[in-house]
Amino acid sequence: MTVGLVIFGLMLALMALRVPIAAAMFIPGALGYAWLSSDAALLNLIKGSAVARLTVYELSVIPLFLLMGQFATQGGLSKALFRGCRGLGGPLARRAGLCRHPRGGGLRLGVWLVGRNLRHHHPGGLRR
Repeated sequence: MTVGLVIFGLMLALMALRVPIAAAMFIPGALGYAWLSSDAALLNLIKGSAVARLTVYELSVIPLFLLMGQFATQGGLSKALFRGCRGLGGPLARRAGLCRHPRGGGLRLGVWLVGRNLRHHHPGGLRR
């Protein structure tokens, strides 16, 4: 209990001194781990966990997602999507701002796709 309170106080003090959050959390945690076990155990943990945390396959999609976003932006896909949404939305959606915000544009596109799908499968319309 005492060790946890000391580590928490040290973390808050480092944050108050405007130390970056990662360092303000790592330094007290490492010191507490060394305090409770040993220096050798801390070095062994750091040696193995640094590589294990950075070689996770699932993290490889983050830079690829950012690269895809850049390609879409540079290729004009964003402008085309918003222009298409404004065309689908009509004047009411433009005045309401649905086609100016990405969520609203996605909402309008989703409503259009669902309506189109319903009209295709239910030509007479949906009746209660």
